[in-house]
Amino acid sequence: MSETDQQPQQFKTTGITSVPVWTALISFTIGTFLFLLQFVVASSVKDNIWIIGLFYIIIAFIINLVVLLAMIIMSFVRKEQQKEILINTSIQLINIPIAILYLYILFK
Repeated sequence: MSETDQQPQQFKTTGITSVPVWTALISFTIGTFLFLLQFVVASSVKDNIWIIGLFYIIIAFIINLVVLLAMIIMSFVRKEQQKEILINTSIQLINIPIAILYLYILFK
């Protein structure tokens, strides 16, 4: 056995398998920006931020759901990448408790 055969396989996120990670990062960034904006804008603008935020939640939910379902299907099609696909897809799910926390804070 050569030395490279003995090394553990490195985890790579490339191509289609990186889609849920990028979706999660973009969703988190935009959501956090809107959340923080709610605390720094004048009260007269807060209603507009709420409307934008609600539309964002709906749009982000739909996009994330489509990506989630596509990646689950892809994990069955690409059996050799199934573990990588499912790990990256689970990263996308981290945004759910964060969004719930943000909503809880805003409604409190």
